[in-house]
Amino acid sequence: AMHLLCARPRRFCMYEWFYSAVDHGFFKPAESELQACLAECGLGHVARLARTEWSYVRSLVGRPRRFSAAFVAAERGRLQEHR
Repeated sequence: AMHLLCARPRRFCMYEWFYSAVDHGFFKPAESELQACLAECGLGHVARLARTEWSYVRSLVGRPRRFSAAFVAAERGRLQEHR
């Protein structure tokens, strides 16, 4: 079993689940991007969406970006701009 009082597991947990107060404003809005998109469409109050409504929301959001080195570099650049 992993003992969290040891330095390596404690450091792993800290880096994996916590971020600094400086980065809080950068990562917090990511939780509500979908909610903001739904509010723009006038669907923010709806608890369940029909298939056509989801299709409309997906068309607004666009294609998901592939996880690649370019994606990671762009996200790191955005984070550095925020800092």
